[in-house]
Amino acid sequence: MRPGDTVSTSYSTGGVVTEVKDYFYAAPTGETLFHFAIVYVPPERAAKYRDTDRHWINECVAVGDRILMLFEANEDEVFVVDRVRSVETPPLRTILIG
Repeated sequence: MRPGDTVSTSYSTGGVVTEVKDYFYAAPTGETLFHFAIVYVPPERAAKYRDTDRHWINECVAVGDRILMLFEANEDEVFVVDRVRSVETPPLRTILIG
C-alpha cells in the first residue's frame, strides 16, 4: 500500500491514502511486533485537503494478502480497492506498423 491507493474498511469508512506510518509494539512476552497506521482523506478531498480532513486507521498488520488489526480481538479489516499506478511502470503504447 502506498499514497494514492484507495482503501475501505469492514466498518464502512475509507478514502485515499496520504501516508503509511510504521510502528513497533513491545509485547509483554518480549516480542517486538511491527504494525502500521494508514492515514487517508475522503476521496472528494484528495486533490486538496487540510489537516482536519485526515483520518487514521491504527495498529494495522499484514497477514498474507489481508490487512488486519494488531490485536486479534479486533476483527476489523482494511481493503485496497484501487491502487495508484506506479511511476516506475512505463505507460502502455500502441505502435502501428504499416
